[in-house]
Amino acid sequence: MRIIHGIKFEPELVKEYQQVIYQNIVKGMKVLVDARNKLNIPWEHSANSENGSYILKYDNSMTLDTRLFTHYAPTLYNLWKDSGIRRAFERRREFQLSDSVQYFLDNLERISRV
Repeated sequence: MRIIHGIKFEPELVKEYQQVIYQNIVKGMKVLVDARNKLNIPWEHSANSENGSYILKYDNSMTLDTRLFTHYAPTLYNLWKDSGIRRAFERRREFQLSDSVQYFLDNLERISRV
């Protein structure tokens, strides 16, 4: 409603929304990596095996600020480009994944800009 009525967001509120978006992105990728494992889909690039393990270690209760998210962004970007993750995403009806994950991952480069 704020956007519709042209009311600007306070900086604190923007930071709050950013953190939620950052968490949704990492949690979404964590779900995709886990699903890829369970569905026995191979990695396109074997280096992403380590990237996937790194993301699986993410603690869902952790708060992600911009600085910390930019640390995760290259890993997320590489995973999203991997055909193994894309194949898992194509089978998303077989597991629970937020509808917004594709939008956020497709726009990861823009979202992760500081």
